[in-house]
Amino acid sequence: MLMTDKLQLEDGTQLVVPPAFRREIYRELGISLYSNEAAEEAGLRWAQHYEFLSHQMAQQLGGPTEVRVEVNKSSPVVWLKTWLSPNIWVRVPLTEIHQGDFSPLFRYTLAIMLLAIGGAWLFIRIQNRPLVDLEHAALQVGKGIIPPPLREYGASEVRSVTRAFNHMAAGVKQLADDRTLLMAGVSHDLRTPLTRIRLATEMMSEQDGYLAESINKDIEECNAIIEQFIDYLRTGQEMRWKWRISTQYSVRLLLPKVAMSGKLKPRFTPVALR
Repeated sequence: MLMTDKLQLEDGTQLVVPPAFRREIYRELGISLYSNEAAEEAGLRWAQHYEFLSHQMAQQLGGPTEVRVEVNKSSPVVWLKTWLSPNIWVRVPLTEIHQGDFSPLFRYTLAIMLLAIGGAWLFIRIQNRPLVDLEHAALQVGKGIIPPPLREYGASEVRSVTRAFNHMAAGVKQLADDRTLLMAGVSHDLRTPLTRIRLATEMMSEQDGYLAESINKDIEECNAIIEQFIDYLRTGQEMRWKWRISTQYSVRLLLPKVAMSGKLKPRFTPVALR
């Protein structure tokens, strides 16, 4: 259309374009014409050929057309050669494309990117929330506290892990309950014979008073151990043995047992002192 003297309007009417008017249009749009050699010197050698643009332009102009695009610092430039003038290149600078034309597209693209990033962050946070709950519950189990069953939600793999953790926590709780019941039964069964032994010591004669006192001390030690077991069952924490060890207590505890066992027979050979 740029190479002809006639323009065809939408209603089919052909309009003759005077050369002066065409030159004025070219000057306003910055369009210039070059021969093949001059176009190479003007920047055609740096232009990139685009097949799909050439095909679309050929459909619009009704004949073979070659389109190349040159990208420079100022603005993009389109080089066009049609079948009407195969020896002439038309240079069309895209100076009419301003930055404001791209600003809506840029804003829309930026908004879409921000929405995509926000959606991805929200999706990851939702997917990681059951894992955070699972971590807190695992820490509670490590401290001996059995949490209530966790809600199963999220991805299928996360739901499977949560379900397995709930089964494990239920098993640990069952084991703890069985252990508590067992230790409570053992403590009760131990106190029954100890009570009988204490009653038996009350019936002993005064001559065997030292023996009864020794037995009662042993019973008190057993009761102290049982109390520690009961405290452990009551608090659910680790047992802490608190013994007050002293020489006098140890000697006082051992003397009745030595008296009951009889005389000590030394098993060493005396050595003369020099």
